[in-house]
Amino acid sequence: MVRRMVEFFYTSDYTEESEEEDTGTDTIPVLLIHAAMFTLADKYDIEELKVLSANKYSEYLTKNPNVSNFLLSISEVYNSTPPSARGLRDRALAFAREKLPGFLSLSNAKDEFDE
Repeated sequence: MVRRMVEFFYTSDYTEESEEEDTGTDTIPVLLIHAAMFTLADKYDIEELKVLSANKYSEYLTKNPNVSNFLLSISEVYNSTPPSARGLRDRALAFAREKLPGFLSLSNAKDEFDE
């Protein structure tokens, strides 16, 4: 993630591809990358990176409304930043309000939450 932060300093953006893709190991889900970048930006008080990572998180959810991936990101969103860092939390909450009611009506929803 630090590599992405340095990339941001030079380009005002960061790549979403997982670093592990070249090694053949498990990849990091894109939502987790955006959430981790927000956490890093909050830690080092980089406001532009906070805005960018929160926007990328929200855009990814809009284009790929996968509840399973969303659920994977929630821990990072809520446990890695203080409650005052609302940028990512508000976007996650908006997605949950919109998509979770329909998801919870599915028969396999309980299995997703148990994981």
